[in-house]
Amino acid sequence: RPLDPARLQNLLPQTLPGGFALTAASSTADGGAQAEGEYANGAQRIVLRIAQTGRVGEIAPAASYARSYEGQDGYARTNAVDGRLYGESMNSASGPASFVIVGYGLMLSAEGSGGVLPDQARAAVETVGIQRLERELRN
Repeated sequence: RPLDPARLQNLLPQTLPGGFALTAASSTADGGAQAEGEYANGAQRIVLRIAQTGRVGEIAPAASYARSYEGQDGYARTNAVDGRLYGESMNSASGPASFVIVGYGLMLSAEGSGGVLPDQARAAVETVGIQRLERELRN
């Protein structure tokens, strides 16, 4: 059963660590509920997304998985922890940093630009919390 996209949008925080404030929010039910919040702190921008990827509470996509890349243009790391897939990347040439968690029927991601660091993208995702989302949206 699809989640109400407005319910997801209401879970977006008004602020994120590091002085980021919500500047715009939207939601859609196109193929599955999704909400997106745009945050700004000066020239830095973070887009935070909550998306339904299946029935909340379903088995996550990866029980054990690990992949890593590092080069002159940046890095990408992906691994599985407690059945959830975690990914982090940074492109030093073009600048975007991202952090994503694919959990039990949900995906939570943040992509930053304008000098946002991977730790800031991770902090945005952790502000919402995938486990809290899974608990709240299971019913």
